[in-house]
Amino acid sequence: MILTIKPTIWHIEISLPQKSLVDYLPCQPPPPFQLKPGMRLKVPYGNRKLVGILLSIDNQTTCPLNKLKAAESILDDMIALPEPLMKLCHQVAKYYHRSLGDVFGLALPKRLRSTTHSIIHPQINHWMLKLDPIQFEKTPLSKAQRAILETLHQMGGSALIDTLKKSGFSTDCCNRLAKRGLIQKQTRLHILKPFYHNPPQLKEKPEILTQEQHQAVQKITENTDHFFTLLLHGITGSGKTEVYLQAIDYVLKQKKQALVLIPEISLTPQTVQRFQKRFSVPIVVLHSKLSESNRYTGWYEAQSGHAGIIIGTRSAIFTPMPFLGIIIVDEEHDLSYKQHTGIRYSGRDVALFRGQQEKIPVVLGSATPALESYYQAKKGRYAYHVLSTRPGAAQLTDFKIIDIRKDVCESGLSKTAMDHIQKTLSKQQQVLIFLNQRGFSPSILCTLCGHVVSCSNCDAKMTLHFNPAQIQCHHCAFIQAVPTHCTACNNPNMVAKGAGTERIENTLKNCFPEIPTIRIDRDSTQRKDSLNQLLNQIATQKPAILIGTQMLAKGHHFPDVTLVVLTSIDRGFFSTDFRSEEKTAQLLVQVAGRSGRGQEKGLTLIQTYNPSNPILKTLITEGYSAFADQQLMGRHHHAFPPYAYLALFTAESSDYSLLVDQLDQTAHWMRSWIHQLDSRYQSTIKIIGPLASALEKKQNKYRRNILMQSSDRKLIHQLIHVIKPYLYRLPRKKQFQWVIDIDPQDYI
Repeated sequence: MILTIKPTIWHIEISLPQKSLVDYLPCQPPPPFQLKPGMRLKVPYGNRKLVGILLSIDNQTTCPLNKLKAAESILDDMIALPEPLMKLCHQVAKYYHRSLGDVFGLALPKRLRSTTHSIIHPQINHWMLKLDPIQFEKTPLSKAQRAILETLHQMGGSALIDTLKKSGFSTDCCNRLAKRGLIQKQTRLHILKPFYHNPPQLKEKPEILTQEQHQAVQKITENTDHFFTLLLHGITGSGKTEVYLQAIDYVLKQKKQALVLIPEISLTPQTVQRFQKRFSVPIVVLHSKLSESNRYTGWYEAQSGHAGIIIGTRSAIFTPMPFLGIIIVDEEHDLSYKQHTGIRYSGRDVALFRGQQEKIPVVLGSATPALESYYQAKKGRYAYHVLSTRPGAAQLTDFKIIDIRKDVCESGLSKTAMDHIQKTLSKQQQVLIFLNQRGFSPSILCTLCGHVVSCSNCDAKMTLHFNPAQIQCHHCAFIQAVPTHCTACNNPNMVAKGAGTERIENTLKNCFPEIPTIRIDRDSTQRKDSLNQLLNQIATQKPAILIGTQMLAKGHHFPDVTLVVLTSIDRGFFSTDFRSEEKTAQLLVQVAGRSGRGQEKGLTLIQTYNPSNPILKTLITEGYSAFADQQLMGRHHHAFPPYAYLALFTAESSDYSLLVDQLDQTAHWMRSWIHQLDSRYQSTIKIIGPLASALEKKQNKYRRNILMQSSDRKLIHQLIHVIKPYLYRLPRKKQFQWVIDIDPQDYI
């Protein structure tokens, strides 16, 4: 017997010689036991012991027997990565040109990447009553202690520790009772059953659907027995979530699980609240901010089939779910679905991979679909459905452009905007100010020589923060004290230029001291549960002023917001990145969509230096679909995605001259290799660069790119297989690092 395994991190194959299983395993698992692919093994790697994943069991090997090593033990008595997930990992590794071991690392919780942990049933802790109820009156007890004992008696003699906590009983009080021998703590295995053992029921009555919503639900539920992709293009506030809820209700009744992907952790609280309000089935949340213990528990509940609904960010797509019946990708256009470190995968695209493998529907929902998705729908490769109206009395927002060349601005806000803010607050309504720049000011410069304070580690300006007073690089997190003089000319007069969220917050607090001002950005939400507290504050206080970055732009429902102010949104229309216009348009439409979602009609103010911008006019007067159609015409003319495919080769090194030299050689080698291809292929592929990254220096490392562009996706992947070995053979390769990004979304 040959066991082929691959450690999750070190991605080295090890084959085991033909012996009985007992020869490999010091402790043979109890029967009935069957060794299966997807199990975790403890394997030797040098002088270390690592986790390996069993890939296959073969009867032959081409490796010399004296070179083979034996796995030391099986770590679990169950499969960590079921067959569908193993297939998905293989597909992701192949498509993104990464080792299978690296992808396994995405699919396993952190604790299961270590040999010190096994897959075990979660344990639950009880308090158990040891005192006979007749003795309650004879025993001297405090009021709180007596209440605990009476509660335990009423609950049959035992209760979960968490249950007593939620009932208001303190842990200290319980511990004092335990010391007196009156109660006892017990730990039991929590055996989880699939969610459908208790028939799913609705906690609340579903909303009455509009005709468009009903048709969308019908399209989904009629296609749950095979792979099916639906692009649900619903304007902001059109009720996409209600479509998701009713489609999921149908899937749950078929005894199948639902996976809902959301782009940002900040959207988790309201999404979970909405789903918990509707469904009685266990719901699991998975994202990177969870503790290791909570993330493992969620993974286990999904893997066991106990959780009927899994809500998570992009990495949740790798969660094992034995009864998976539908995948929903909300805000499918969002760049947060693209991983920008490690394996550069797209959560949306991997969701499509998984849906195809598991033969289930995938719903892509957005008010501003990615042009790639929009193109696939227009070509008929995806089903396409539009929600064009808001349910009930809610109306679409009106737009007003403010020409800030003529209107006086103070700390980023024009006089016209301030007048509208005053008027809105006087009606006891809420205002949302959007500015995608946290901190007090994006730059500090010298009034004498014009020197701008920059980061010593990056090609980036230092941002001034107000509380605490400091300057910070938003790329490498380098922090310094606020400078008292210019380092170039020693001038003591330094001035903060531009406005960030802190500066606008400060201005509005001074102008409207009686009105609650709520700022939501990365700085204000660092503490645990701070985001939930701020969102609860928004829900309960009006009038109020909301100030935020992209964290406020996506998916949130603020029914009392009737005025949205976008302070500097149109800068993105003039970037060199061909995707910039799409990203800016999506952001503008999404932010504007926070306005007028209740009974009152909304207004969106757009401050701009270029009020005649044709893109801006198209978005406001004709809508996102008209904008998307225009963009696709331009993409076709320049052979950009979705009419072509891209692969970005990025190298970084602390030695700039070495980096330039190596990339010049690599680009030359790529072009010479392409010239050897058949002439019909040469015209379909192009090498662009080397080019400096938009941020050429980051964290003391220089970065340069080579872009591969082709109308033939298969050809790109074939060439990458040829190029990768060349990159590994380059001289002094340890002094620089290569990253290959398939379908890149930006060029930073």
